[in-house]
Amino acid sequence: MKKLITTCLCLFIAGSSFSQINGSKSGEGESATATPKGSNIINLYYGYSLFGAVLKTYESQASYKSSVIGPVGLVYEHMMTDKVGLGAEFGYTQVKWSYAYNDTYVNSSSQTVPYVETYNWSYTLMRIQFRFNYHFAKSEKFDAYFLTSAGYRDAKYKFSYTSNDPNAPVSGSWTTPKSPLIFGVKPGLGFRYFFTKNIGLNLEVTAGTPLMSGGLSVKF
Repeated sequence: MKKLITTCLCLFIAGSSFSQINGSKSGEGESATATPKGSNIINLYYGYSLFGAVLKTYESQASYKSSVIGPVGLVYEHMMTDKVGLGAEFGYTQVKWSYAYNDTYVNSSSQTVPYVETYNWSYTLMRIQFRFNYHFAKSEKFDAYFLTSAGYRDAKYKFSYTSNDPNAPVSGSWTTPKSPLIFGVKPGLGFRYFFTKNIGLNLEVTAGTPLMSGGLSVKF
């Protein structure tokens, strides 16, 4: 996974630099750019969840189970100038984890009776944020930009517990109070490569959720 991420990042940077230099040598102007002023771009992405990856390491033990959705998201950008793009971003992440603890007890008839205690935990994050992109390197097919997403974030945690112990059967669930931290900021670096006039690939590395993401870009 790390090798794939590093390779993709290097290819995007190298390709962007080469196209920029090649465009300058050919005398291409600002009009020969992948994202000119007035254009609209939509990024569909799926990201890497560090939290989900950590939980997956426990799945070697049969009693642990986890599932991860996302981070998945949608970014819309409108190019206000040849270098500045404004828009919005929607992101969603869900991580679930469960653990079953098997135990036994000896009843009054001296029989060993098995029982199970189950723990379930979930984390959901939704983001609806404004997006600012500054495009510092552009060519006919490549596009590189600094990004900042800022705005609303909603994080929820849920926990539940059940036990079928005949001596003390119990169950319960808890949801954490709404987080007071409802504003989030995510800076980062992004790249796009358009293999046709309107369709391309995107890659972003950020200090936030997701740490790294990639997907499809559509320009219109």
